[in-house]
Amino acid sequence: MPRSWRRMLALLITARNEEQTVGQVLTTFHEQIRPRFKLSKTIVVDDDSSDRTAEVALHAGASLVLPSGGIGLAQSFQLGVDAALGLGATTIVHTDADGQYAPDDIHALLHKLANGADLAIGNRLWRRPPHMQPFRYAGNIALSQAISAISRVAVADSQSGYRAFSARLATAVRISSKFTYTQEQIIRAASLGFRIAQTPVSFHERRFGSSRLVRSPADYGYRVLRDLMKTLSAPPATRPRTDFVRRIRR
Repeated sequence: MPRSWRRMLALLITARNEEQTVGQVLTTFHEQIRPRFKLSKTIVVDDDSSDRTAEVALHAGASLVLPSGGIGLAQSFQLGVDAALGLGATTIVHTDADGQYAPDDIHALLHKLANGADLAIGNRLWRRPPHMQPFRYAGNIALSQAISAISRVAVADSQSGYRAFSARLATAVRISSKFTYTQEQIIRAASLGFRIAQTPVSFHERRFGSSRLVRSPADYGYRVLRDLMKTLSAPPATRPRTDFVRRIRR
């Protein structure tokens, strides 16, 4: 089995107004990553926060990408992927800054890559998280089933932001959506023949703030499908965008 996926790991976090949690997220993920990976980088894309998210992330040892103005989650994700590839990453792991994902689950994701997957998705929905309301859980299941039908790959949790993927996939699959990247990455990866795997992960209750994406399951599903219809009807982007990068600090 090729070991190239282990050469350099980049942890990517997209954040907006997460000063209360981003530092702890970085610290706990570093505890999982650094003993096993001699080469690792952490990138935080701070999408126009009005609080101290950027300062806290820098203090915790992250490289900081600051877009010029609010660009949204999907393009923040792509911007971070471009930064990770620019640093020479062979494997990229994305997690959220709000602390809902368990750092020790990263090893299950990386195990999937070690066994041949190009994209490994953390499945929050293998059982209903106690803090996730039944109607929201059902909405996530329904949207995942729709994405599975579109991609022709059975994906249990297409909305999960906790995922690991290879540089090869990151280079080939570029995100054009404006709203969310999670479903588009799956659909484009499947269409190009990349292998997609999934593994159960823990999903904790959010302690501070609220999601910037989910107003209601119906609204979220509508906006995702509307965005995907527009995005997938156009040719995929092939080049990194640099016009909305204000600066990168390391």
